[in-house]
Amino acid sequence: MPRLSRPLVVLLALALLALVTAAQSPGSLGPASADDPETSDLVQTVRHFSQDRSGLLRFHDLGSPRQRERMEAFYREQEGALGALEFDDLNVEGR
Repeated sequence: MPRLSRPLVVLLALALLALVTAAQSPGSLGPASADDPETSDLVQTVRHFSQDRSGLLRFHDLGSPRQRERMEAFYREQEGALGALEFDDLNVEGR
């Protein structure tokens, strides 16, 4: 079985977290409060990922070559952004 890169694993974890969060509380994608005890360093990152991904999936025709190209580019961009994060600098919730 091929080994996945750490940024890809983090990206997949964020995608899963975004799906679970959206399924549990569909109306809670508003801005995070600074005094919210459940706020992690990645809350905004997960929200932006989820919203951007949803927008792309709605915009392009399902299964079209253009959608596939754009989603691949989106995932590469997100992987690069996650790769730039310093894992050890994240708070416990962010890790």
